[in-house]
Amino acid sequence: MSAALRSDLLSNRFLLRTATTFLAWAGFVSVLGQLLDWGFAIAKLGWWSPVVVAVALAGMPIAVWRSWPRPIEESYDTPRTQIRIVKGDLFAEDGHLVIGTCDTFDTSIPDIIERSSVQGIALTGCTATR
Repeated sequence: MSAALRSDLLSNRFLLRTATTFLAWAGFVSVLGQLLDWGFAIAKLGWWSPVVVAVALAGMPIAVWRSWPRPIEESYDTPRTQIRIVKGDLFAEDGHLVIGTCDTFDTSIPDIIERSSVQGIALTGCTATR
């Protein structure tokens, strides 16, 4: 397992989403089981409890699958563009960079814009000041 995948799987975002999805599944199974018990009085049967537990535990693979880290990207046909969020050094990437800046305020470096910020590095064009 790569370090990046391990980091993603141990992140709070993944763990909380997995727990939330699993608990939602278990709640759904509980509600459905309660409704079936009210309607058909099947809780007295010996096989009912293990079935409810097994169906509730089947929610764990579902929760992991729904919470699995996926790339964040969006594609557009016109103009043919793909925007994606990646980890890493922004200035080491090939291709065009889009860096949000403000052109209505003073953009002098280092008085207003921090030299080591993304905007400061893009404005000076050097990567050695990070």
